[in-house]
Amino acid sequence: MPFRNMRQRVQLGEQPVGVVDIGSNSVRLIVYESLSRSPIPVFNEKAMCGIGRGLVHTGQLDQPGMEGALDALGRFKMILDSVEGVRVFAVATAAVRDAANGKEFVNKAAAQLGQEVRVLSGEEEAKLGAEGVLSAIPAAQGIVGDLGGGSLELCEVGRGTIGRGVTVPLGPLRLMDAADGNIDRARQIARETFSNLNWLPEHRGGTLYAVGGTWRSLARIDMAQLKYPLHILHHYTIPNARAKALSEVLARLGRKSLERIEGLSKRRIDSLPYGAIVLDELISAIQAKDVVVSAFGLREGLLFNLLPKRARSDDPLLGGAGAYSERLSRNPAINAKLADWLAELFNDQPPEWRRLGKAACLLSDIGWRGHPDYRGIHSYYEVLRMPLTGVDHRERTMIARAVMVRYTGDQDIRLNEVSDLLNDEEQLWARRFGVALRFAHTLCGGVSDLLSQSSLSMTPEGIVVTLSEEATQLMKGDTVRKRLASLGRVFELETNVEISESVSAPQRSRA
Repeated sequence: MPFRNMRQRVQLGEQPVGVVDIGSNSVRLIVYESLSRSPIPVFNEKAMCGIGRGLVHTGQLDQPGMEGALDALGRFKMILDSVEGVRVFAVATAAVRDAANGKEFVNKAAAQLGQEVRVLSGEEEAKLGAEGVLSAIPAAQGIVGDLGGGSLELCEVGRGTIGRGVTVPLGPLRLMDAADGNIDRARQIARETFSNLNWLPEHRGGTLYAVGGTWRSLARIDMAQLKYPLHILHHYTIPNARAKALSEVLARLGRKSLERIEGLSKRRIDSLPYGAIVLDELISAIQAKDVVVSAFGLREGLLFNLLPKRARSDDPLLGGAGAYSERLSRNPAINAKLADWLAELFNDQPPEWRRLGKAACLLSDIGWRGHPDYRGIHSYYEVLRMPLTGVDHRERTMIARAVMVRYTGDQDIRLNEVSDLLNDEEQLWARRFGVALRFAHTLCGGVSDLLSQSSLSMTPEGIVVTLSEEATQLMKGDTVRKRLASLGRVFELETNVEISESVSAPQRSRA
């Protein structure tokens, strides 16, 4: 079980958190390692129950769906009972709040789960979904669209804040019922609904942040068609024209055609055409320049709201990289100091690249346990696939390449097509940063006290390593001299070593 080490964390005050989300189409449990700025799931399971099926015509939750949901909640309770000290938050959304028998079902669900179930209002659901997106993409600017089985929540985001939020009955299950299975009628309903939201045109040309399983399925299909090399949905971006073209095709496909699509869940087959219609019409309504998929939504928004205000303003990338540094590195203390030590080499870079450099420093020793011949490759893929947030795919690849070069040196290694996401300038940054990390770790042997007896600076003459008189032996080995020479080559600068009675503290990097 993934919870076997939870007891120690509870004793340290790092309490695990569980979120139960009872949606119109699915019931899900996620247990997070702890409440943090970058929460890490240790258990994630959903049951596709469809309690909202037929709601438009009957006004009632689907009976087989409710039975399946209660069974799933019973299983979830057994799992949660095995997690010592877990805090549990359970919420229900559109179908439950709109159904005549919703209250009755919530009472049964709470009894089965042994936990109060809070029924969210439409506005709460919209704003929590937007908070979840902002927690993972702090610079998000545009409209968040969270598509569940029974409803679509829309909310404005920008400059780290949320604006107006609304819920509309355009979830695929409900739209299917409302249109009596007629795809053209469904499109008309979606178009009319969006035309009545007079504030949507204010966001013309912005980004649509897409949340929800149906839209993630659509993104997977787009990835497969492109043979996209990085199979991570979070922050996957689809330009306007391609998103609309794909949506229009999927909306017209019959069940047999959809069944032939590799990787598409059979439980999504019925809902995908209706989700595609909603996406197509929403893109048109706001003339979105692109669609960015967010794996973070309502559940993460709920956790984000539980954090202290100061913690909510922390950088999720650096928080997540720091957490992995603590778990995987030999000496996390040195990783945290490297960015300042290397600052003068990279202070002419854009602020966003200096931020990526800090993350690369924090992750620069995660491969130490591996076989020497494979540390670089292992670390490269480890960083690429980490559940990091606060980075897009290009930035993630820059960090991964830098960490790989830290182990492999300045070699022309092409592991897969992921590197094609980077332009020449970004590739050069990764090479230079990786070679600089390689020299830094070699110079001090991974010991932070020894690093503090040296400094690195950029002068008109080139790169200068300054050592205290007590630390002169650090530059005596062949390996460290070769790696300093490599640093000079990748920067196309001369290198020099100086001895000083005292070494000043490294210049603090600007973020």
